[in-house]
Amino acid sequence: MIRTLSIWRRYFHNLRSRIHGEDIICGPLTSQELTDTNIQVIRAIQAECCADDIRRLKGKQKLSNTSRIKDLCPYMDELDILRVGGRIENAQISSSQKHPAILPNKHTFSKLIADRVHRETCYGGPQLMFYTIRQEYWPLRGLDVAKAARRRCVKCFRCHPQPMQQIMGNLPPYRQRFTRAFDKVGVDLCGYFLIKTPLKRNASVKMYVTVFVCMITHAIHLELVTDLSTNAFLAAFRRFIARRGRPSDVYCDNAKNFVGAQKQLEEIRQVLSTQTSQEIIAKHAANATVNFNFIPPRSAHFGGMWESSVKSFNRHFYRIVGNTPMTQESMLTVLAEIEMCLNSRPLSPISSSPEDLAALTPGHFITGAPLNALPQHDITTLPENRLDKWQRNQQIVQHFWRRFRIEVFSQLQQRRKWQHEQSDLKVNDLVVILEDNVPPLSWILGRIIDVHPGRDGHVRVAKVKHTNWNLHKSHHSFGSSSR
Repeated sequence: MIRTLSIWRRYFHNLRSRIHGEDIICGPLTSQELTDTNIQVIRAIQAECCADDIRRLKGKQKLSNTSRIKDLCPYMDELDILRVGGRIENAQISSSQKHPAILPNKHTFSKLIADRVHRETCYGGPQLMFYTIRQEYWPLRGLDVAKAARRRCVKCFRCHPQPMQQIMGNLPPYRQRFTRAFDKVGVDLCGYFLIKTPLKRNASVKMYVTVFVCMITHAIHLELVTDLSTNAFLAAFRRFIARRGRPSDVYCDNAKNFVGAQKQLEEIRQVLSTQTSQEIIAKHAANATVNFNFIPPRSAHFGGMWESSVKSFNRHFYRIVGNTPMTQESMLTVLAEIEMCLNSRPLSPISSSPEDLAALTPGHFITGAPLNALPQHDITTLPENRLDKWQRNQQIVQHFWRRFRIEVFSQLQQRRKWQHEQSDLKVNDLVVILEDNVPPLSWILGRIIDVHPGRDGHVRVAKVKHTNWNLHKSHHSFGSSSR
């Protein structure tokens, strides 16, 4: 802006010089021309924004109590520029640093200065920008000016983006049903873990752990798998069903082995249902079909239940095992012990009163009923002397669920993060797609072509078109993925 105005000032100067027969100025702009233009601009800005203060200073009057610059002891210099008075007159620094020119913080000129300093300091932070600007200018609320310049910088935003975080959604319906443990299951894989093989000396193979977590009671089941394949996952899933019963719904991410397992289970169900010679088996399989539900890609927070379970397992595993080489037998033993510890953790805060009952744990719900148990009548209010042995056991189980509703379920009401509503993404919005293990400046840009509002009307899943659209079409969710 200063250079443009300097060119215009030279142009008008040369017009006047030709009229009066004087020499014109040619060549590149000089530093003196740029300095004179800068002085004229500052003088015009101060005359516009600090007119009352300038009038009082020129009239030798006291500044008003509402003046924003009265604490700066301002004065007018010989060029009629309003400068900071201050107390460092005797400091051995430059005159402009001792008495910087006062500028309003919301003026465009102040923003342009902050943007220039931001680039000259190699995209430095607000404190560095603030110090550099103070060498020559004194913008009111200068730190806010520096912070605003950093927020406007596209490169700084792409290096330190703030992911879009909509207000935390309500609990899904399947987490608010009081059914048996492992009826609604979340699944995830973690690892790899190096396991010693008995076939070769000092040879190890990679194995993984499948984490099954009950979406209602937080109970956990661990299974060891030999590789990340569909067959290995199906084998672990069959072992889980054999021990915990068949779940009605399974929730997991979009890993390829999970998608393949869902397809294979669907193929098995279709084959059984089309064989007329096995009509009874087909009918039973159709009634007992397990529903696989997949969360949107790039949305780990949609599966926070099993992600936190994986984190808990890793914390116990690495503290117990460390770098100790493991055989498959010792690995299975460690998994069983960790599963016992995780299923013994309290679901509600532990009271310090000795009269309170023991803490409710996921283990209370795992063996509370047989795998084919039918719904029972509420007998929690009946006296013990009227119950037989089986009814007494059922009463204990129902007491567990009653405590679960009172002690645990009420805690789920709170939103511990993402507590404020944000503006929803809209179609045609331009976003930056967060990529793991990729430098921020290499993150690709995308255009939202469709949105999927939740039950509360807020958008947490969007369909984004980007440069690799023809190679990989997917949905994206945010909270930690895109802005």
